[in-house]
Amino acid sequence: MGCINNRAGYDPDWMGRSGTRADRLLDTGLALAAELSLPTLLQRIVDLAVELTNARYGAVGVLSPDGIELSDFITSGLGPGERAKIGELPHGRGILGVLIREPSVLRIPDIGRDQRSAGFPANHPPMGSFLGAPIRAHGRVFGNIYLTDKQDESEFTEDDEAAVLVLATQAGVAIANAQLYSELQLRERWLDSVREVTTTLLAGDTARAALQLVAQHARELGNADMATISVPEGNGLRIIIADGAGARELLDVEVPLAGSLSAEVIRTERTM
Repeated sequence: MGCINNRAGYDPDWMGRSGTRADRLLDTGLALAAELSLPTLLQRIVDLAVELTNARYGAVGVLSPDGIELSDFITSGLGPGERAKIGELPHGRGILGVLIREPSVLRIPDIGRDQRSAGFPANHPPMGSFLGAPIRAHGRVFGNIYLTDKQDESEFTEDDEAAVLVLATQAGVAIANAQLYSELQLRERWLDSVREVTTTLLAGDTARAALQLVAQHARELGNADMATISVPEGNGLRIIIADGAGARELLDVEVPLAGSLSAEVIRTERTM
């Protein structure tokens, strides 16, 4: 069995020993800071991690809101066909789960010989050496960088570990910036929607036209397939406005109120 190295920091002499890699990390930090699309940013992070450490495979696992499992898994080194053969993406068990429960750098010579390993699913490529590190954004763990199969050596080195720690720090800052930019863009879209609805009302258009705009913008901003506006009628609700797929068929449809989510929203006057 090989040793496992967990550390919060890295060797202060690393920069002197790995000047070329340090220069690349400086360039990497600038490149990540300039990327504001979160999906593109996550792919760049894992691709850069693989390149910097000469790993065969890499991934960024994004934590679910409750922080107990993975909600997304972005990979490098696997083609679309290989990913499809593996099937369901990991949820964060075995070695991946160790980093979720104990968010600190983790270096293992051989995954298969570690007693915490949960093994691999069918059609998964064999993997040996492992290196992982948490990514923190907005003061909490956003996800983890996972690297496997050091290609030019039997296992990942301390220099690899130090480089990944620096990259994880850069990634956390870049992710926080991308999330903030996305939030600002969404707020701007909401404000534009409010302005358009207000302009419609001030221009003397009908209330129905304004409500149709409300439904359209709510669907678009919520990235939903369908949005409806209903009013109480009898013991239920009647859909008076619909926008999206199948909107025409939904108009004037009566929906039972008892036991529904809509009933709870009306009762509590809160979004759900």
